[in-house]
Amino acid sequence: MELGEKAPDSKSVWLFKERLGAEGVRALFDVFNAHLQSLGLLTREGSIIDSTFVEVPRQQNTREENAVIKAGGVPESWQGSEPKQVHRLSQKDVDARWAKKGSETYYGYKAHVNVDRASKLICECLVMSASVHDVNVFLCLLDSSDKEVWLDSGYWSVPHFLLSLLLFPSVFLHVCSRGVRGHPLSAEERACNRLKSRVRCRVEHVFGYISRFMGGLTVRTIGISRAVREICGMSLAYNIRRAVFLLSDKPDKSAVRSSVS
Repeated sequence: MELGEKAPDSKSVWLFKERLGAEGVRALFDVFNAHLQSLGLLTREGSIIDSTFVEVPRQQNTREENAVIKAGGVPESWQGSEPKQVHRLSQKDVDARWAKKGSETYYGYKAHVNVDRASKLICECLVMSASVHDVNVFLCLLDSSDKEVWLDSGYWSVPHFLLSLLLFPSVFLHVCSRGVRGHPLSAEERACNRLKSRVRCRVEHVFGYISRFMGGLTVRTIGISRAVREICGMSLAYNIRRAVFLLSDKPDKSAVRSSVS
């Protein structure tokens, strides 16, 4: 497309995304990452695993309706062949969940990512409901090609670490220590956490860029399938932008465009 050509309208973009679906976006994400590996940008010599909440519009449901949704069902008042019931169900997200972190309350999903330490490219992206704890997902983000992985204290779990040793014996985990009631962190543990956080904080740059410049961390879709499509699509778009930046020091600008096309 030339600069002066007419851009597709919002309806055309929406229809394209609907036909592509979550599987199509995920396939594009994997294909582009394979290309980044061939360019030497995705080294997998060190990775950072973290998650961020991705909110959706909050819904006004009754307590009874929320209880049924939390149990994995659909309220009876939303089911039926009447136009009112059909339209209501199509506007209700039964996959999104509530979660609380500190004093903040979130509703929607979580984007779990594995970010390359050197390039800050997103190696892997998984989408779960907001209520799924990080520690139950991080094993799905590990890869046998990873050498070292940095995680925050929220991932501290002895059973999961033992399982990671069995599944990925060559991967070394750097996990921030976590204090518990009656057993606060020692000065050495706090100093070690600061060293780990200097590396781990690079993942926050990724979330910050997507939030500030790409309108991310909020989606206005219904259902987890479309949420996966949107979040993986944002990860793909971020990787394209990041790849162009990493290759922009080349003297031949046309080589940059051809490398990511």
